[in-house]
Amino acid sequence: MLTKENFDALKTIRDDYCVSIYIPTYRAGHNQEDRLRFKNALKEARDGLIEMGLEEKQARGFLTTAYDLLYNERFWLHLSDGLVVFIRPGQFEYHILPLNFNPFVFVGQQFYLRPLLPLLQGKNRFFLLALSQNQVRFFEADRYSITPVIIGDLVPGDLQEALQFKNRSINIQSHSGNSRQGASIVHGHGMGKDHKVKDLIYYCRSIDNGIMEMLHDEKAPLMLASVDYLAPIYREVTNYPHVTDLHINGNPDGEDPVLLHEKAWALMGDFFNQKPEKLKAFEAALAYGKASFNLHEILTAAVNGRVKTLFLNKDYRNWGQLDEAANQIFYHRTKEPHSQDLLELAALHTYDNGGEVLQMSRKELPRMTANANAVFRY
Repeated sequence: MLTKENFDALKTIRDDYCVSIYIPTYRAGHNQEDRLRFKNALKEARDGLIEMGLEEKQARGFLTTAYDLLYNERFWLHLSDGLVVFIRPGQFEYHILPLNFNPFVFVGQQFYLRPLLPLLQGKNRFFLLALSQNQVRFFEADRYSITPVIIGDLVPGDLQEALQFKNRSINIQSHSGNSRQGASIVHGHGMGKDHKVKDLIYYCRSIDNGIMEMLHDEKAPLMLASVDYLAPIYREVTNYPHVTDLHINGNPDGEDPVLLHEKAWALMGDFFNQKPEKLKAFEAALAYGKASFNLHEILTAAVNGRVKTLFLNKDYRNWGQLDEAANQIFYHRTKEPHSQDLLELAALHTYDNGGEVLQMSRKELPRMTANANAVFRY
């Protein structure tokens, strides 16, 4: 997984020739299609290097390690949703990421990084409790990943284990003369519905007690995956105030964490989506002169740390150059050998200064007449 430290290091690099390659990939089963897409990207990178001044043989040599990766059949068997490759003299690195990219190749004097920003901002952390009578699993997750959390020493492994512990406790109390009225209930094949519900309540409370030892000071939302009758019982007994009403219905026993994550994010994505509120905030700020959809004004504000929220058309690039020393912006009608994407520059400066970058389709922007909108801090 790409780290913030790795991203920040890539962001500082300047060199005569830097190649950035983004392609969407499949997790499995389409390795030939993925390799063909990468092969086409390498051809585009070679043409870009030639346009930057290299001879064809030099450009091919520059990409030697990338071609080695292309012909490494084992590499293409186990991927994720996207592949990004960075190449410059003396440096070759790739990242297999759970992020779907539009195919894109950039050849310039720095690496192209804007598509990676969603990995570093707004990851939307949450917990997932997969619960059944036969198994308890707990996960920490965000938009792009899911990680199992070991809880075996905190919670019962299943309903039977919880009831065995309960009965041992009752027996100890009975022998010590401290049993309460109704405490020595016998649980057998003929037990009634009320007893079964009480057992499930005890089971869910036992799980929650263990979970709370970890989550007592957490604020991230917790989502349940369970059969439909267990979810309301757990919500009723839990002491964790951030359990959501969202629910993956069905028995989660043995279900692959990747599949659980896909189901969870299909629901949690909407839970975390605050775009409508931020779009309203843009309109309100615009009325008071604290927002803009003029790229020149936005890029200047981003460089000066004034951009609080930046909305960008994720599918568009505005070519040009920024001379920060002279505080000048030059616009190019088409990409030139030394062009920069001015939208990326605005995004990176906003990121550096603690602002938020939201990338979306143009029709989702507050003002669709422009490819960049921004709310200013002041």
